[in-house]
Amino acid sequence: MRETWIVLSIAAIMGGSSAASAQVGAQAGGVSDLHGTATADRAATQSNLALRDPIFADDILETGTQGKLRVTFSDNTELTLGPNAEVVIDEFVYAPDANQARGGLASGCPCPASEIFT
Repeated sequence: MRETWIVLSIAAIMGGSSAASAQVGAQAGGVSDLHGTATADRAATQSNLALRDPIFADDILETGTQGKLRVTFSDNTELTLGPNAEVVIDEFVYAPDANQARGGLASGCPCPASEIFT
């Protein structure tokens, strides 16, 4: 009876951790500059961003009314968001050759409040 309980406990712990990690995409970059407030919606949880926080594929990034956010991706591409902006890091594919890298973004902002620098 005791051995069965131990096996079930380990399976429950392993199942719980793999389910949580499956909901977060691969790390795509990090916060390199931040003024005001910005949040990341990740795996159904919203959290305030801070300088040097990681950014993951599938994150939904939002800036506040006075917010400005710059994300530097792992290939040194930069994304800058102005106030009241929202963007989804829909896809990020790192390729060491700059001609091969690609990314996908979905913006919820109807204004030109974001820029991408390569």
